[in-house]
Amino acid sequence: MKSFKILSILFVSFFFISSSFALSKLSDEDMSSIKKTIQEFEKNLDTQNANGMEKIISENSIFIQVIGVTKKTTQYNSDDYLSALKNRQIGGWEKQLDIQDVDAAGNTAFVKIQAKDPRMTSTGFITLVKENNNWKIVCATYYMDLNQKSASM
Repeated sequence: MKSFKILSILFVSFFFISSSFALSKLSDEDMSSIKKTIQEFEKNLDTQNANGMEKIISENSIFIQVIGVTKKTTQYNSDDYLSALKNRQIGGWEKQLDIQDVDAAGNTAFVKIQAKDPRMTSTGFITLVKENNNWKIVCATYYMDLNQKSASM
């Protein structure tokens, strides 16, 4: 009887644990939509497209940029970020995007990316929230630095 109770408790525990993992798994549609949003984000940054960027960020987004060479950290709210993009103070060069990891829970997702060009590598951590059936960026934190070969020139 005692072993039956222990087995029952283990089974119920296993059921709840495996159910919670199943609930946090993204659908293929959500995964595709998140990746598309990240790709649009990088494309809008590369082309300094503030109008396109405005469509995929949340109204109260935060953007933090850390530049390794200068050790300078800059923080923008949504309006300041869009203004800097419009005024060509940020972005403007094409990079190769690599979406390295996507993790999710409910209607939130966390994405690690790396964007590279011949001179610079940018590692980003982007948080998204699903609003009105669309994935929107609410926070993006980047660390940008020169590639080793460029740093030694």
